[in-house]
Amino acid sequence: MEMINELIQDLTLKKQKSNLKGKVVVLRTDFDTPVHVDNGEITLKSTFKIDRHLPTIDFLLNAQSKIVILSHQGRPSQPDFVSLQHHSKYLKKIYQSKTEVFFHQDFDKKSVSEHIKNLKNSQILILENMSYINDEMEKNRTVMEHATKSMIVNLLRDSVDYFVHDAFSLAHENFASNVGFIPLKPSFIGLSFEKDLKILSQCRILFQEPSAYILGGKNVLDTVNLIERLLLNEKKINFLLGGVVSLVFLYANGIELSQMTQEYLEDYGHIRYVNDAKRILEKADDSVILPIDLAYFENNSRIEKTIKAKPLYGPIYDIGHESITMYKKKLSHVEHVFLHGTLGNIENQSFHQGTQEILNALNMVSGLRVVAGEKTVDFTNALGYKNHYMIPGGCSVLRFLSKQNLPVLQALATKIT
Repeated sequence: MEMINELIQDLTLKKQKSNLKGKVVVLRTDFDTPVHVDNGEITLKSTFKIDRHLPTIDFLLNAQSKIVILSHQGRPSQPDFVSLQHHSKYLKKIYQSKTEVFFHQDFDKKSVSEHIKNLKNSQILILENMSYINDEMEKNRTVMEHATKSMIVNLLRDSVDYFVHDAFSLAHENFASNVGFIPLKPSFIGLSFEKDLKILSQCRILFQEPSAYILGGKNVLDTVNLIERLLLNEKKINFLLGGVVSLVFLYANGIELSQMTQEYLEDYGHIRYVNDAKRILEKADDSVILPIDLAYFENNSRIEKTIKAKPLYGPIYDIGHESITMYKKKLSHVEHVFLHGTLGNIENQSFHQGTQEILNALNMVSGLRVVAGEKTVDFTNALGYKNHYMIPGGCSVLRFLSKQNLPVLQALATKIT
């Protein structure tokens, strides 16, 4: 905690306003957002992740700096692996009465350098999708190797003055545009990054009071690590499990699952965490709470069965209503709550109930309410819930809470004076 407090105090962007006038600032953001592709036409399904960076962009504009925005969208071979020109259009609309927003579509050093040179104070330049660069995701490189070898750093290093990281959701990724500028340029954390860091630091402290972690989704490894870490140090915590995470724990607890579910756990490698789940269940007494009924996808319908009943053939896509009632009762007795991952398959409307009802039940919690994970946050936004603090990061959040090292935080820590 001491290092985190020092990082926030020493590297907050807020202290730099007087130094930024006329300076070129590289701003690393996370614009990776759900998109809809129809006959080649691409539209952004949500702008939540872009909007989270607007306070930092506004701060830099008011400081009269020249902003160069870096981000990524999707991953190679995925349907959402598209150009950032669509995100650029959205920012142009946002700032049409305030400043000019430019988009640069290639990574030619001469043309990029010339474009940056021609920027006026309080103007914005968005570069193309970082994931288009071949060596962006070279995870085996050290920070210094990213700084000296990566294409994006070599492209910009002579043209920029400062580096600002504003995407805590990417803090776990050892990518070139995430860490490569930090050894070379004065580096700071943006307003969104700082707020996420403060909220998650509060989670570490406040969650020693009566609290609950609702843990679903598919990230079994990081969830297992988080539960084990918290069981060592924390008290008065309930762990309410859903999603694929709960299926691994149910299997570890000797519950027979449907054939399709067992095949899924084996095919996607989740079965390897069964022994870890067994070890946790032996240590946890009654603090790890599992579903008592499940919703199957059978004959194109939602069919619920208790965990003691003979399982159906089809896949398990949600927790059942008895589990929902039990979880809501548990939540009525806690002061703080953290939710990561959906409790069911939200891509099928028949299996929204678990996640939707639990999200609604968070409103009865009087203290800190944090919702994390990309799909979970997207779903929460789609439902119109605005009363919870939402962080789109999944891996970065779970790893921070379990006190694992995050490459971006480690690199930034070297800047603490």
